Amino acid sequence: MQKFLNFFSLYFSFFVRIISGLAVLPFFSRHLNNASYNQLLIEISFSTWVLIVVEFGFNLTGTRSITMAKNDNEIMDINSNILGVKSLILLFLILIYFIINAFFVRLSVWSVFFAFFQSTLPYWYYQARDKLQTVSIYEASGRLLQLVSVLFMFQLNINGYEFYFISGTAIFLVLSVFLSLNMLKIHRPNVTSINLHSIGSLVRSSFQIFMFNTVTSIYTTATTFILGLLHVPNLSSFGNGDKIYKTSLSIFQPINQLVFPKAVKQFAISNKEGFKFIAKITPLLLIGSLIYTFFIILLSSRVVYILFGNKYPYSNEIVTLLCLSIPFSMINNILGYYIILANNLDKILNSIYIIISLVSMTLMFVFIPSYGILGMAWIIVFSEFIASISMGTFIFQWLYRKSVYKGVI
Repeated sequence: MQKFLNFFSLYFSFFVRIISGLAVLPFFSRHLNNASYNQLLIEISFSTWVLIVVEFGFNLTGTRSITMAKNDNEIMDINSNILGVKSLILLFLILIYFIINAFFVRLSVWSVFFAFFQSTLPYWYYQARDKLQTVSIYEASGRLLQLVSVLFMFQLNINGYEFYFISGTAIFLVLSVFLSLNMLKIHRPNVTSINLHSIGSLVRSSFQIFMFNTVTSIYTTATTFILGLLHVPNLSSFGNGDKIYKTSLSIFQPINQLVFPKAVKQFAISNKEGFKFIAKITPLLLIGSLIYTFFIILLSSRVVYILFGNKYPYSNEIVTLLCLSIPFSMINNILGYYIILANNLDKILNSIYIIISLVSMTLMFVFIPSYGILGMAWIIVFSEFIASISMGTFIFQWLYRKSVYKGVI
């Protein structure tokens, strides 16, 4: 019953995320001029990047640490340190905001706070304690409330563009405080246990994941922001297509939240048990991703028309191109999250993606000036493909060295 509740709540939250993300953009595109709509897409992209920075890998490393914790004292220390470090990160983010705002492009400060308070939802704790339905339902409720509030403010002729970030900030601040207090009722942190050494250990354990997420954001999360900085034409067409693609891709997030803790537990027993688990789930995930990709591409033109009409002619082509990377993204989840990260090989994963991101950046300078938004779309697909090849090669060599593949796969 608990597994069913987790599954249902995760996908309910996912469904609400689709509504809140896609329902707002068509509404904005019909009420804002092209320049303002481009600015909104840039700020949403920037806010999503900020979310990655402040998350700092804690949703993975915190989950892994709490899953492996032997007693309540360890759990208390982990929770205390995560909350403390996240508070310090906000100061760094504000500094980054002022630098970008002064020298590159003007952004709303509320986009920073909106991202920050989303990241403070204690997913790392509820995921490890097998209580994902709690945080998922609250997050979904918050997103629905934000959507309704923005649409209501538009009816009152108030700047819904700015209010999108303001209302989101207020809503997720309240949710973060409530969920954290609920968590602390069970595991009260010992304030005296928070010291520079423990915080330093936490940061070091999460730093590789942080670097992984940051470097991959170059060709994933921050693409619209990068195109905005380069003043590439047809930015809105790319932003719309990219949003549909990312919404489609986000179906993997609840799968990761369900599978990753289980993979950690199986590999903790033994490598052989871990790979048995991977071999069991891989065919279902790969076949499912291929079928899913086929239907997304098949329906993409209709979805673009329903959401945005004929105003953005290149959005359908962008969706089609980007969705070619969905099967590779699933492969990367299996190889990267369920095997490499589950075995604490964070540095390996980080090294692979640093190289891929450097290649992606180089390709951006070469292809975007000539091919614009289509060049960016092909770079994203190519990067995911290279990541699959690189991680597959590493894991094959690792299996060969440990000889755990016998009788497993």
